[in-house]
Amino acid sequence: MAKSVRLHVRLGEPDWSKYTYARNSDDACFTLLGSVHKGQQHGALAQKIDGDYVMLVGDYEMPLNQHQIRAALQSGRAGPPRVTWTAPKPNKTVPVVVVKKRRLVAASV
Repeated sequence: MAKSVRLHVRLGEPDWSKYTYARNSDDACFTLLGSVHKGQQHGALAQKIDGDYVMLVGDYEMPLNQHQIRAALQSGRAGPPRVTWTAPKPNKTVPVVVVKKRRLVAASV
């Protein structure tokens, strides 16, 4: 008997941007939602125009179990969006850069 694989879903752009790229609005046939982890497989969670959920890795799409994804999204098992990026604190010491000119010696013929 096969062991059921649990899906882990995280929502937000920082999660899907690791696995695929943003589509233009002209040829957008997907709505990118977040990331999905299914066993050892990781990819971006996307919803097609017809409402089906797929896992995207680059341009490659894999179908997902629609019931499991909907249950994960409705039950609140989907993790909260991650914080994107915070600016590093500025250093108080400024590095000093010294550029030395090099002399060119003309070769005598």
